[in-house]
Amino acid sequence: GLGSGFTDGTYGYLLSDEAIGKVARFNLASFSDVQVLFLAGLDSDLTGFSGGFVGSHSTHRAYSNYAYLCPGSGGLTGAPHGKVVRIFLPTFSSVDVLDLTLKDNDLKGFYG
Repeated sequence: GLGSGFTDGTYGYLLSDEAIGKVARFNLASFSDVQVLFLAGLDSDLTGFSGGFVGSHSTHRAYSNYAYLCPGSGGLTGAPHGKVVRIFLPTFSSVDVLDLTLKDNDLKGFYG
């Protein structure tokens, strides 16, 4: 199912909290224009996100073009991961992954 969400002021974003590995976005003004990004199609670990946020306008304008997803429980697989996902919002297709467990294996399964 869809577990949490956030907004960038133009779109609403909903994150799957299970093993489906999808992010949905919809236009807030028209309440339509639904788009889906299938993260698990890029990497099967990219499921079960516990939250997300948009970079702040006040710190650096370029960060506001990105959404960041918090690695959670790993969804239905029950295997937490430490992969933070960064999505380029203007295209909603470019994705970068930062694996925190490469630095410290305990950095996984966050909530928030």
